[in-house]
Amino acid sequence: MRLFALRLGDTRLAKLARVASLAIAIFAGIMIGVVRATDGASAPTASVAVSATRISMWLVAIVIALAASHQRGVTDRRDGVEMLALARGFDGSRLTLVRAAAAFSLSFRWMAIPAGAATLAAMAASGSAAVLVQRLLLVVATLVFVAVACAVLGALGAASDSVAPRRGRTVFILVLLVSALVAEVARDPALSVTGGLLTVFNGLLYAVGAGELA
Repeated sequence: MRLFALRLGDTRLAKLARVASLAIAIFAGIMIGVVRATDGASAPTASVAVSATRISMWLVAIVIALAASHQRGVTDRRDGVEMLALARGFDGSRLTLVRAAAAFSLSFRWMAIPAGAATLAAMAASGSAAVLVQRLLLVVATLVFVAVACAVLGALGAASDSVAPRRGRTVFILVLLVSALVAEVARDPALSVTGGLLTVFNGLLYAVGAGELA
């Protein structure tokens, strides 16, 4: 899996996601510092962290999943990587699972940077012990959401590539758009891929007593 993750990380989209990850982390850190300095202990730093997490899903996890959907099988076959994997006992379905795991690993690493850094910064800016405990729970909820989002999107990206080896990116985008259209018609955001993931995040926020941030 490590080889597949390294190769995926070398794609232009994955590199763009890394830049976005660092940019979100830096911007969120600055915003938390500014808000804390301006409003004191009552500063809504947690809302900045939650926003950074949501943005990182769009600019990091989805972008890496998009990279995972774009001709990974074709590229691996061309470079002899697939043949090497097949020689070691992997079949086609297992290769799809390995590519999904590689996408999850890479996207989790880079989405966790801004999401985790922002929530940790918000925790450090806590004004009381009670708030500190709540922010610690927020860190846990955030990392659980990052894992769920990266697992779903990584699997969707790898599956799109498997279904349409030369048009996987189109399939991936269509799944997102069609699910969003269904959600709009049904007036239920949870029916879309991204809306469903954000609904999970909101549920986690309520579970840790941070429902006001949902």
